[in-house]
Amino acid sequence: MKSEESLVIDEPVCNSPFVFEVNKDIKIPPYLHETYWWAYLHPNGVKLFDSTWMVNSILFGNYKRLRDNVLADLNEDSGDILQLAAVYGNISPKIAEKITPENRLDVVDVAPIQLQNLSKKITALNNVRLIHQDASQLSLTPHSYQTVLLFFILHEVPDETKQQILTQATKMVKPGGN
Repeated sequence: MKSEESLVIDEPVCNSPFVFEVNKDIKIPPYLHETYWWAYLHPNGVKLFDSTWMVNSILFGNYKRLRDNVLADLNEDSGDILQLAAVYGNISPKIAEKITPENRLDVVDVAPIQLQNLSKKITALNNVRLIHQDASQLSLTPHSYQTVLLFFILHEVPDETKQQILTQATKMVKPGGN
């Protein structure tokens, strides 16, 4: 089951206010397609791995602590936040709940199925925007985020891609941001 078309659902989730545009020019990177398809691209994998008990088990019982450490660093003055990857768990809705409605959480992911999955968790939140892009090749406005969050993404990508993602993250953060 290596076909990208058989693994990725290209249509946004129906009845969700968080519809996003799938960019057909963005391809699933080889490392994700070849190595992690079963966990991040296959619908059954997404369903299995995005459960609280599974995320917590993978992290040896540390998910809540790690998530809460990120949340503790945020406050009403955190400004707009860019999250690079629609990660499993509930960190994205928790961030959106913590920041002011005037601020926005933009979540970027290369896999449409991950954005679809996140869209189901944020239906009651109006300050989240889902963006289908590759974190290593962002086309967003530079220096437009007070905070850029990389939560559970770098350990999954090859070293060269890590450097590209870090370069993009640095480019997106405002001077004096986090």
